[in-house]
Amino acid sequence: MERDYSIKLGDLKKKLRYLKSIYDGSSLLKNDILGLSILIERIKSNFSVPFIKETNDEYFEEIVEDFNGINRSIDLISVLEKLDLQSIGNPFLNISPSYTTLLLSDGEAVDLAYDFYQTQANIFFSNFLDVYDSLPNHLQFIKPNSNTNGEMSRLKSTRESYIFVPNNPNITKATILIHELQHAIDGIENDKFVDNIMVKEATAMFMEMIAADYVASRFRIPRDGTMRRAEQHSIVLTDSLYLLDKYEMFKSLDGEHITGLEEFYEKLYKRDYDDDDIETCLRYSTDSLVSYQLPHLLAIELYYMYKEDKEDTLEYLLGIVNYCTDDNIMSVLEGCEIKLGEHYYKYQKALEKQLKRSN
Repeated sequence: MERDYSIKLGDLKKKLRYLKSIYDGSSLLKNDILGLSILIERIKSNFSVPFIKETNDEYFEEIVEDFNGINRSIDLISVLEKLDLQSIGNPFLNISPSYTTLLLSDGEAVDLAYDFYQTQANIFFSNFLDVYDSLPNHLQFIKPNSNTNGEMSRLKSTRESYIFVPNNPNITKATILIHELQHAIDGIENDKFVDNIMVKEATAMFMEMIAADYVASRFRIPRDGTMRRAEQHSIVLTDSLYLLDKYEMFKSLDGEHITGLEEFYEKLYKRDYDDDDIETCLRYSTDSLVSYQLPHLLAIELYYMYKEDKEDTLEYLLGIVNYCTDDNIMSVLEGCEIKLGEHYYKYQKALEKQLKRSN
């Protein structure tokens, strides 16, 4: 008998009441209560982001935080600048993915994830089993037109993960499931890892990358595995260009002391930025942009390492979860002689070649 997978809103509300009843002033419970409250509202609104009207002062504070985020990401931006993404990335800008129709039941998607983790040298399998046992009440396959591409919400106080995956009629139902499962697995391994902005997606993006090949191979539709990896590549490339544009805009203000929103816009007008330019650069926060840049670059390097030595690569991945943070990731990679971007061109050219060959 196939297990039923559903997250009931009533259960989440009951959990929220419980957390509020035991709230002791700790930041752990405070964050969980806030996170669960937001999750409940997002579920009720088909996962849309709630609109909050801000004052000019609040908006300016966000811009200042955006600027600080750029300063924290200088090493990553330096890597992206060297890649010359604008000239090499054209074939992957705004790619329109197309997949073979694959109607997986919820149970079949979960079984695929089970089989996938069994093949990964048992590195993550024991933690996967912990997540697997809780899935009936912690996994929901949602409408494909929901306002999310998949997500995992973790309550640290109760060590629970709630996973939401679009019920897409193709292999991405399984690959996105594996991506979100990996976040839950990482939370079991090291609860602090998911607090990182730049590195928390590294394991999940890599696992989805190799899962795309695995699932496509199982159904003998190799083009779909390539297409999923190409779609990921296109999304991150587009975000990279947004990040570099934002960096150039903020760099133009170097040395300026700006005290408010009006002055911020006036200074940029004098540098030939118009309202559309500014709004485009500010559309996505720095943190939301960088959260996939370094992980994707690292996943590409791990992808080629994995082809050479599967078990060593997975052990390395486990080390990232246990020991890496936003603050030390660049020095750790340097110490391990892993150069971000080294295989970027090779990876992109291989995707392009494979897609052309399959058309």
